[in-house]
Amino acid sequence: MNPALLKQADFERWANDLAIQAITQAIEPGERPLLLIGHIVATYSIWLSRIKGEKPAIGAWDPLTVEQSRDQNEHNHSNWTAFLRGASEADLARAITFSFFGEASTMTVSDIITHSVNHGSYHRGQIIASLKGKLDPLPLTTYIAFARTAQG
Repeated sequence: MNPALLKQADFERWANDLAIQAITQAIEPGERPLLLIGHIVATYSIWLSRIKGEKPAIGAWDPLTVEQSRDQNEHNHSNWTAFLRGASEADLARAITFSFFGEASTMTVSDIITHSVNHGSYHRGQIIASLKGKLDPLPLTTYIAFARTAQG
């Protein structure tokens, strides 16, 4: 078990929860923030499916409601933490081959985890930027904000 990676999973859930809450509280948030949060939670699920050698249950850009995004975020956290609690260093170093825009690519499990968290941060930044003027104050979904809270 790697405590630092478990903390990353906690951060991902926390930050997504803040983004989902912001979308629900914003005045006319538009479609893009909802599409992006759905994409974040879907891809986090897809990566774990790839690691486990399973067929993903959701597509990367499947449209999700706020409730579906919230449920998927909790489902992801539960599944990722269960995986990480049982993962050895060898499991984290294992190479996973996948299709990336139609091209075969390979990454280690630990690199996939790093990518997934950074991917979520990237798109949460887009969500927060798109909510400017529609919500005040805008939430701070950065890792430092998480680390300064009781969760971190």
